[in-house]
Amino acid sequence: MVTLLSLLVLQACSTTGQTSNNQDVNQNHWHSLFDGKSLNGWTVKAQPNDINKTFFWVEEGVIVAEAKDKQHDYIWLYSDKQYSDFHLKLKFQGDRGDHANSGVQLRSRYDHNDEGGWLNGPQVDVGFTDRNGSMWDETRNNQRWLIEKYTEAPFYYSDEGSGWNDLEIIAQGNLITVIQNGEQISQYDGTGVLDDANHQDLGVGITGHIALQIHKEDIMKIKFKDIQIKDLTPQQKPLRVLVFSKTTGYFHQSINVIEKTIAELGERHGWTVDITRGSEVFTPEGLANYDVVFWNNTCADYAIMTTEQRQTFERYVENGGGYAGIHGAAWMNFTPRWDWYIDELIGAREINKNGNWEGVWREEASIYADVKTPVTAMVSKGTIWKDEFYSMSRDVRAEQPELSPEDQIEVLTSGIADWDYGDFKTGHPVTWRRHIKGGRMWYSAIGHNDSTITDPIFRDHMKAGIEWAGGALD
Repeated sequence: MVTLLSLLVLQACSTTGQTSNNQDVNQNHWHSLFDGKSLNGWTVKAQPNDINKTFFWVEEGVIVAEAKDKQHDYIWLYSDKQYSDFHLKLKFQGDRGDHANSGVQLRSRYDHNDEGGWLNGPQVDVGFTDRNGSMWDETRNNQRWLIEKYTEAPFYYSDEGSGWNDLEIIAQGNLITVIQNGEQISQYDGTGVLDDANHQDLGVGITGHIALQIHKEDIMKIKFKDIQIKDLTPQQKPLRVLVFSKTTGYFHQSINVIEKTIAELGERHGWTVDITRGSEVFTPEGLANYDVVFWNNTCADYAIMTTEQRQTFERYVENGGGYAGIHGAAWMNFTPRWDWYIDELIGAREINKNGNWEGVWREEASIYADVKTPVTAMVSKGTIWKDEFYSMSRDVRAEQPELSPEDQIEVLTSGIADWDYGDFKTGHPVTWRRHIKGGRMWYSAIGHNDSTITDPIFRDHMKAGIEWAGGALD
């Protein structure tokens, strides 16, 4: 369905498309998070003094977590992927006489800038004590017991029974259920806590990473194996796209073509598409209706929305919403500067060198894919695009130390042209993407010309970028 929201001069209308991509994302499948051979898919997170020490390794098909002395801070083995609703299963083991003050963090996120590094999010206690299943919130400014309880659930040392303990954690919405050796040992409803403003600002509690913990200043050893996860996300609904075409600066004529093209993509692929040239929809309730907001050449010489609306959009993205932007969406020239949008979202703004557009290339460029992913599969080497190629205020390929490794930019496509400005002779970033806490961002520095939007290769690349940002494409 395609709708023009009547927030300004647009008239409401709708058409219905075929839901050809309406698939079950759950499929009732279990996926392994540990291959039994390596720590692929995981990253160790620790304070600078601990990062070069060895606390996690693989031995005889199991993950060993061990601290041999007390001279260490918290250490985590952190999943590269993040999850929302899921059923997690694993086995853990300890030898009689060993100590383990460990835990499984879920829907968590590592902040590299928090006093040397900190993993925010809820944790389920795991170890060789009767406190298993208790839940502690590691979130900064919110650290407390969510559930502190003692259980008589069955527990086995390595020389008892099978020698292994089965642990299951089921997270659905705000409800977290813990099962040990077939017996439910705790259940917590985090409504009003895990979804409060503090957790939302940090992008944790409802979505995030899974991690295995070694407690601070503990001598301990614990083993894990058979780590599996099942996605419990409800059946995928048609992708819900909001096309945001408001400007307070230059009006690109391609705005009309982009609106028409995304509407056609929606009809063809079963998306729900709304189009607006106003910002009134930027409320928590309004944005909750969309998986991704497409910023359509939103050139801004003065503020494009209120401070409250900007904060609402920041929270929307960092808590799982998607952003896709094209060309003039990086034209944010108003004051006060919107730092989050320029630095943390897109990663830079367009540069108007000397006020006469010396930093813009308006001829053909040979395009290549920097990485091979479903988002770039259609871009073959030697593809030619002609457009107004923006140069940016910083090289988006350079790491941003203030952001976590997971949130760094990945350049998708670059262009080469016979032009001395910038880096066109060696490869000039054209489109890129990044994770931003719980959300995703895709941006294209071109999109000035109608012919670019109607080019079949660019249109397919834009479609894939929208789908990736909206969580419908991996």
